[in-house]
Amino acid sequence: MRRFIVNILILLSLGVNGQVIIASSPYKPVTASGGGAGFSRSITVDHTKVPNTDQTDFPVLLTGTYSYLADQAHGGKAITGNHGNDITITTSAGSTSYLKFQLVYWDSTTGFIELYFKAPTLTTAEDYVAWINYGDATVNTYKGDNVNTWDSNFKGVYHFGDGTNLSVNDATSNAINGTNHSTTATSGTKFS
Repeated sequence: MRRFIVNILILLSLGVNGQVIIASSPYKPVTASGGGAGFSRSITVDHTKVPNTDQTDFPVLLTGTYSYLADQAHGGKAITGNHGNDITITTSAGSTSYLKFQLVYWDSTTGFIELYFKAPTLTTAEDYVAWINYGDATVNTYKGDNVNTWDSNFKGVYHFGDGTNLSVNDATSNAINGTNHSTTATSGTKFS
């Protein structure tokens, strides 16, 4: 059990310590390669936060509340009723070259998001830039790749649900799912 907890803390440390930075510039309206219109913002991983050596296929946590990721019914730019399917991570603004990503949780009313994406290469020499895209009504199916966000070095990844719905399913291709012995889910305490 201790090893499991340690692995989770290591996994979350990239996002928790502020190493993923959403650019402060305004969103960029784009016409996507597929013809739809939407919005993009760059996501920059600071190279000075990459520990010791270059990293390959590293899952980066993007989490926080971003008002522009709320749906249009709540003042944001994401598509209302689309279940967050229009939220994608790509290699450039408006591209259909999707990175492997898993959208774990999205709150349409506030824009809170918990998303992991696999950065192909993080170097100690230069920042890594990916793009979060949203608000394209032509993207109405999920473009994430939950299983392939995690490589074979991850023996199990468990997100446990949102405080209302409990899940003990493994997000990796190993599919080492837990057994739920609880009838209710309860929100836990966030550690900072």
